[in-house]
Amino acid sequence: MAGLITLILSLLLGTEFIFEPLRPAQMPTDEVSCLYQDTEGYIWIVTYSGLVRYDGYSTVLYTLGPAGDDSLEGNMHRVIGQGGEIYVATEHGMLKVDKAAGRLVRLHDSAISGVNISAMTVDRAGRLWAGGDKGVFLKGADDSFSAVPMITGSRDKPVTDVVDMKVDSKGNLWFTSWGRGLFRYDIDHSRLYAYTEGVLSSAYVLHQASDGAMWVGTWGSGLLRIGDPAHPDSPDGLQRWSHNPRRQDSLMDDIVYDIEQDRDGNIWIGTRSGLSILSSSGEGPFLNIYPETGVGKLPYNEVNAILRTMDDTMWVGLLGGGLCKVTRAEPSDASFSLEKVRAQYKTTSVRSIYQADSTCFWLGISGHGLIRYDSATGDFTHYSDIPEFRGMMYASTVDCIAPRGSQICFGSYNNGLWLYDPSRNAAWAINSTNTAGMTEDCIRSLGQDSAGNIWIGTRGGIFVLTPSDEVIPMPQFIGNPGLANSAKALCFSEDKDGNIWVATGYDGILCISPSAGEVSLYYVDDLPEVRSFNSVLADSHGNIWAGSSAAGLYEFDARRKAFVGEESLVFLDGTEITNLAEDPHGNIWVTTGGSVLSFVKESGSRLRLLTYRTASEGYESVSFNRNVSGYVASRDAMVFGTSRGLQFYGCAPASEQSDLPGIAITGIRHGE
Repeated sequence: MAGLITLILSLLLGTEFIFEPLRPAQMPTDEVSCLYQDTEGYIWIVTYSGLVRYDGYSTVLYTLGPAGDDSLEGNMHRVIGQGGEIYVATEHGMLKVDKAAGRLVRLHDSAISGVNISAMTVDRAGRLWAGGDKGVFLKGADDSFSAVPMITGSRDKPVTDVVDMKVDSKGNLWFTSWGRGLFRYDIDHSRLYAYTEGVLSSAYVLHQASDGAMWVGTWGSGLLRIGDPAHPDSPDGLQRWSHNPRRQDSLMDDIVYDIEQDRDGNIWIGTRSGLSILSSSGEGPFLNIYPETGVGKLPYNEVNAILRTMDDTMWVGLLGGGLCKVTRAEPSDASFSLEKVRAQYKTTSVRSIYQADSTCFWLGISGHGLIRYDSATGDFTHYSDIPEFRGMMYASTVDCIAPRGSQICFGSYNNGLWLYDPSRNAAWAINSTNTAGMTEDCIRSLGQDSAGNIWIGTRGGIFVLTPSDEVIPMPQFIGNPGLANSAKALCFSEDKDGNIWVATGYDGILCISPSAGEVSLYYVDDLPEVRSFNSVLADSHGNIWAGSSAAGLYEFDARRKAFVGEESLVFLDGTEITNLAEDPHGNIWVTTGGSVLSFVKESGSRLRLLTYRTASEGYESVSFNRNVSGYVASRDAMVFGTSRGLQFYGCAPASEQSDLPGIAITGIRHGE
């Protein structure tokens, strides 16, 4: 039953969360302790090495100053806005951002001098409250502070060691004290209430939900919900969730770092072990997100800060993983699971694709060769049952398909190149047994250039099929027979100058210039060990992109004569790129093993991300196969071959698409 409930909860919440990290170059450290968004839309990020202001595109770093009379040494803990100013709590008092000078200045007030301030909040009257190791303080109009003694009885000592503070919807000040528990201060009547019995004694962080309930994260006692804030110690008003090592759907960890609520009312809990999400009803099991390696995964376990911004985007700060924007992966616009194919062949892995007309596709099916598929009916015909192909030798794999005028070329894994001319109802093969110059029958890739030549990548080198039906080894074709013909070409792409760019499995990226009879070899700048590439794309704007088999996406820098990494897509680092393609609108499409994204390169070097989705369908794992894509004009969509059939993604013009939330923050003010 628990497994069923977990499945239902996961479907309701949407299990495919994408964690997109802020570029490392924009962060002084990956240790994030607090997140805050001000009224202008800026996100302020407190790190152990300085304060960062982020506008959705770039960052401004406010660093700690040198030692001296006006030193700013010491760790920062919290940041908050009040009256148009930004204040920073540190272990040695309070700082303020001097926006005009672009620096931090210390508030020299004797009341908070040397106080380790760890909590701040603003009340309904707009006043700033601060709490730390020496108690609670209230800021005056002139940046002066006064202590507010928090005493429950005449014999009690004032409450100190404040950890977190919040003001509730009724104007009460709530705060937690390390080792002592939870406190509520009635500001209007200067009266303090203490809740220090049982699990409340370990209260650590606070959040008031939209329904008025107060959520309490504890240090070691799990998660608490106070349904009636006026009586938090009432057994009827207190709910508790704790970690159960025997249940994967329990709270991830009993040490809770932060709590936030998303736009749907779900409660996000940052813990020592990862991220837990509880449905808006407050009932049922937790959806737990553990740290994993890979594109879009939670990069680290300690989720220390959670922020919901004005545009309802969720952000998480990690104590060792930096800052990540969180989005939910969108499903594909349409998919064909090829159920009739699965019923017969027990697989629907599409290894190659070519669209013959609005509904008919030629598909290479893993282990079963070639089929002609009708997307309107779901019916298909195996090539061996098509009269024109009956004389062909059996082929279990067709990895690539390319047009050649009125003909279609099919690259078989073991029987050479097949050509099909539907206008003549004829099919024939070009292989090592019947064609001079063709010495290899294992074909891995095909590409057509503007002169009508078909470039053939094989296990034993590169060959060219000319318009006159002659097959020529690549060195002889470019007039340089002294070159070796051993590159394992996995993808071809022609640039505006007629050069052929080739992604190879072991030899980097080749640039073949037929007009000059030259071949150039390129690697990744400063990373010569990155030599294996699945795909290459010369786009319509003159940019050359290369997708590595294990190290992310790169762009060619003609000045450096090398490929360089894309900082805008740093979350692809260390990832296999399985396909690169361009749609008619100029958008670049990239697939990894399990995700697809599109972007456009704007002026300068800025990349604008347009879509980012995963291939998974519910709980069924789906992956994108290598170099299997095409454009479907009738749908204005890209189609990709996956391990579970075909998936389509709409590709509206870039001017009509919005940025992926977090690449640009809604409502933010740009410039100073």
